[in-house]
Amino acid sequence: ELRGSLVGGIKIAVVDCLVSDPDFRLPEAIKVFVDAAPAVRIELTVERPQDILSGILDGSFDVGIGGFDNLVSGLDYETIYHEPHGLYCGRGHVLFDQPDDSLTSCDYTGYAWAHRRYWSRRRQRGWQLSEKDAFVQEIEAQMALVLSGAFLGLLPEHAARAHVETGKLRRLPFSGPNLDVPMSLVTRNFPKQKTVYEILR
Repeated sequence: ELRGSLVGGIKIAVVDCLVSDPDFRLPEAIKVFVDAAPAVRIELTVERPQDILSGILDGSFDVGIGGFDNLVSGLDYETIYHEPHGLYCGRGHVLFDQPDDSLTSCDYTGYAWAHRRYWSRRRQRGWQLSEKDAFVQEIEAQMALVLSGAFLGLLPEHAARAHVETGKLRRLPFSGPNLDVPMSLVTRNFPKQKTVYEILR
């Protein structure tokens, strides 16, 4: 910057399954950044939430974007939008063809669920865990389990939409807790990171 232009590199890590979210504006932010600093090399990777946080702490990443239930000290978190979720089942599940009015008081805890392992205990208290449940580290893996017709799962609405439209998924009438995931921009709380933070927020 002292020489009149920004050089070097910036390493950005995001959680999986975000590009279909209309509120995920990283592509637009990258265009603004590239126009302002064309000499800066951008490295963009998809990582698990816990790996993003540890990577920012150890300097592997400069910026992280995702839903982080288990916060780590030494980092700055700024909520940039919220990602709505719904409860879904796949074609072939026993609930797939049930009419909505018969499901309004359904006890969904009686069925096998596909959960994200990195969700906090606070969020997981929203349902009763079962030995039949499956656990994943990525949303894409969770989606595959729900599409199998063997599991229920809380999925981002934007990610499930295309499968609902093709008849492979059904959104179930469910108004339980924790259906709204805050998506945060994360950096180390060092002043030198604020330039990156302000450009990408």
